[in-house]
Amino acid sequence: MRSMKYTALLTATTILITPGALGQPRITSKVNISPEVKLTDQEKESISLSAGQILIHVNKARQALKTKEMGRAKEQVEKALTLANIIKTALPTFDVETEVTAGKLHYEDNDKLQPSLVTLHEELNAVALLEPVRISKKEADQAEAASQHRPVAANVEVRESRAQLDINLALAGLGKAKQALADNKADEADRALAIIQTGVVFEYIVADLPLERASTNLLIAREAIKQHNEEEAKAALRVASDSLSEYAANAEAPHSKEVSDLKNELQSLASGTMDNTSAQEAITKCWQKMATWSE
Repeated sequence: MRSMKYTALLTATTILITPGALGQPRITSKVNISPEVKLTDQEKESISLSAGQILIHVNKARQALKTKEMGRAKEQVEKALTLANIIKTALPTFDVETEVTAGKLHYEDNDKLQPSLVTLHEELNAVALLEPVRISKKEADQAEAASQHRPVAANVEVRESRAQLDINLALAGLGKAKQALADNKADEADRALAIIQTGVVFEYIVADLPLERASTNLLIAREAIKQHNEEEAKAALRVASDSLSEYAANAEAPHSKEVSDLKNELQSLASGTMDNTSAQEAITKCWQKMATWSE
């Protein structure tokens, strides 16, 4: 979405030392990237809002498929497909000129590229808009974990992030869904729509993402103990411990001693027997300690 116009000069660091050529690079490259058109702020906003609307139609289509409303699902897919084609037409194309030289050898190439990621508009209904996406991502992770016979560990979606829709992925998925619906293959259509949701890219802004991940995995571990799922509880505790190590490495360490102590406590819990009541209480205390670090 962001317009680009710049020239980059890349020089290799390996130097061939020969008489008369001391200090000369063996290879140089130059890339010029410039947009054919520059979008106005209003155009960017329209594209962004349209991308969000695509996700709304995708979710409505999946809900319609669950209730066997094939006609309504087809209608929602058509609307989403129309919007995706509009966005594809409106997105700017960039001219890319590349030159690479090594001695007497010279390479040139001119190409046209169109970015496929569209940033979703940060509006008041963003949470409601992205919730089906988060659910779809979680379901995909659970399915993958089940196929690999491993417990599911949380990979936290933080509230302070921006989301981007891959418009090429959306067009492909909607096209497959449309054909599947025409062939009366509801399950195949749903899988194609789910791929659009799971393909949404999140960019995290929060510096304390490891702490958020650790906190969420503690809650998962506590719930797993309640369900007598010791394997999942231990897996979540190990993820929480690893996340604390990552947090300690990246933070300015205002809680370095506490982080180290808590990490050791989690490792001890993960290696022991998951007694229902005492383990839940220990995990709750750990979670409460971390909560104070974010205040």
